[in-house]
Amino acid sequence: MNRKKIKRILAINFLVFLAFFAAVFSILEIGTRVRQRFSENERYAHIWHLESPAYREILNAFPGAQAHRDSLFTATRAGLKYYDYFLFSVAPVKTPTVVFTDYYSSRRVPDSAPLDSADVIIWLFGGSTMQNLDAPDEQTIANFMAQEFKRNGVRAAVVNFGTLMFHSSLEFVKFTDLLRRVPEAERPAFAVFYDGYNDPYYGLYSGPGNIPLEASSGAAAVIERNHPKAEFYRLLYDSLLRHSAFWKRYVHPRIVGHEVPPSGLSISGGNFSRILEDTTSTYLKNKTMTDAVCGAFQIRCLHVLQPMLFTKSPLHGAETRELDSIDKQNPGLLIAYRRFYKGIAAKLARQDAFLDLSDAFNGRGDQQDFYDIGHTNPFGPPRIIAARLAATLLKWMK
Repeated sequence: MNRKKIKRILAINFLVFLAFFAAVFSILEIGTRVRQRFSENERYAHIWHLESPAYREILNAFPGAQAHRDSLFTATRAGLKYYDYFLFSVAPVKTPTVVFTDYYSSRRVPDSAPLDSADVIIWLFGGSTMQNLDAPDEQTIANFMAQEFKRNGVRAAVVNFGTLMFHSSLEFVKFTDLLRRVPEAERPAFAVFYDGYNDPYYGLYSGPGNIPLEASSGAAAVIERNHPKAEFYRLLYDSLLRHSAFWKRYVHPRIVGHEVPPSGLSISGGNFSRILEDTTSTYLKNKTMTDAVCGAFQIRCLHVLQPMLFTKSPLHGAETRELDSIDKQNPGLLIAYRRFYKGIAAKLARQDAFLDLSDAFNGRGDQQDFYDIGHTNPFGPPRIIAARLAATLLKWMK
């Protein structure tokens, strides 16, 4: 058999394989879209927060649930926007209940005073729990803080820079970069760093202080001019993730992973303990550096250890089931969180610039404050957190 005939056979086989793959993918895509058309659970399964059945159940009990679901769907389709240094945030988007502004993708705070007429400017940093997409704009931690200041006769401009996946390392970069970029008149008097969820999570998943893998891998491919890899990520995160319901629903979650601890990392091994120690150390270093910058710019910074499901006592029935489920699926996750919280609380307990809110929901066993390990019921808990944060800052102002 000559080489020309072999090449022809290989080409035919390759085309047959592509046709077979396209046919199978098309069937799966059509099937997914049909299921989403007739099943609410499937339709919202890949959307921020709505992938949680517990959250959907909580949301359905309140007026305006459908408007917020639709807003989250629109915001998800808007995707992320690139920024120098801190890399990404949600792209500016306007929906009935969720608005991300063009002011460095900060989320709208309806009761905030305008920057140019405020008595005080407050910047808020954190991950998805401060970004608070599970709540409409009016019911976020940030907006309830603005309301607390207004009730106390203070016109506060509250700027919510919370960003999904951000931890203390990314927050420090974003904080310092924004200080350099904004006009002096728009610099804050106070900056709040609301952490506890993402530092230990991504410490195990991506490495202490590292950028989450789903963001860093694609960026590394572009910078290192690894064009095939860059095209691969463009295909995964642009074309397929934007346009394929099957890919978003079933394939992408498995590529991203979200398994903590990573496969092969023994909970009882020395490597697990070392990573946790390094994660705690990284957080404390970030706090030290942040405080130094705050001092240089005459800003008062508040570092907050946020409440989590495992810090609440007693738990509501649904919360108990959720914690038991997490413990069975990812026992290393709870171990990591508890060790991190214990280490941070012990180191910072007596510092004026530290606020431990891990007990914020204690005594509320009759209320379901959490729908997963760290995200809260959007109707009630944000107001409690906001009141504690505002009280601390108002005390500093006296």
